[in-house]
Amino acid sequence: MNHSKLGITAILQVTANPGGGESLQVGVDLTPDGGSWCGLTYTAGFTFGGGTGALLVQVAPGAVFAPVHTYASRAQLELAHRFRLSVIHSGAGSWTYSLSYVLL
Repeated sequence: MNHSKLGITAILQVTANPGGGESLQVGVDLTPDGGSWCGLTYTAGFTFGGGTGALLVQVAPGAVFAPVHTYASRAQLELAHRFRLSVIHSGAGSWTYSLSYVLL
């Protein structure tokens, strides 16, 4: 639950990739009234070139990324008080990853 922050940076760190063109997608959903969840933003599917790496997703007013990481996505929106993050797999391959976030 977000009580006083305007944005979020989510970090998807992939440490094992099944290859074969499979991809991961990060979703940020919100429920402004505590009712139904609705999609705020979803990244494109990333294959990480068949290897490992990090995907950064930032949702915040005026969101801008410095070109530090290969994969980045941003949305210039304000984060709701109730939000959730999800990782969507394109196939049944075995990925190893962690998803973390920082409130801005």
